[in-house]
Amino acid sequence: MPKKGSRKIIVDHEPYFWKVIADEDLYFKQLIIENTKYQDYQIEALFDYRESLTISPNMVSQIIHLAMHNGWSPGKSQEKKYIFKDFSKLKIKTTAIWKPAVFNGKQVLKKGVTDLFYFTNFKGLSFSWGEFDIGNDFKASCKIDEMIHDVYGEIYSVESVGEQFIISGAQINEKIDMTHVNDVEKWTLKVTLSEFIKLPKRNYENT
Repeated sequence: MPKKGSRKIIVDHEPYFWKVIADEDLYFKQLIIENTKYQDYQIEALFDYRESLTISPNMVSQIIHLAMHNGWSPGKSQEKKYIFKDFSKLKIKTTAIWKPAVFNGKQVLKKGVTDLFYFTNFKGLSFSWGEFDIGNDFKASCKIDEMIHDVYGEIYSVESVGEQFIISGAQINEKIDMTHVNDVEKWTLKVTLSEFIKLPKRNYENT
């Protein structure tokens, strides 16, 4: 692995280099992790660019631990290259977009709360409010760290009640009527999530 642009990390007293490489079409970013002593022992993982997440040292450490849990061990295991695929087990920090949408029922986004939420990858990682599309959408467990609006700043909670949304924030308390299109369009929020775990489809395919 080229050392230019790589970073060093210590996991369980063992040093590693890691690097993120983007493909030419920006469809994927490839993570390569290499043991510094046994350089032919590597871990590789492909991440989809459409999911807005940062590959952090914490994530790299988790991937190394998961690889070792599955038998990969620098200088010891027969297989030197480990292709990481256990993405559903990663706890990550990422961002998502929330936009108002008609929802027949009630949902709540609230700062500081850990819960299960539906998401769609269409044009980025977005909250999927409304009918769940099992073919494209997925379910994730995560904590909402922050919600930001371009004009009103920090938002504390978003609650859907039929075709209305109640927005509560540091500078605003407002009820949005879904019949007013202009009001709906201005309420896109950037949401920061931590402890984000994408759940395998088998856990909810019948719900």
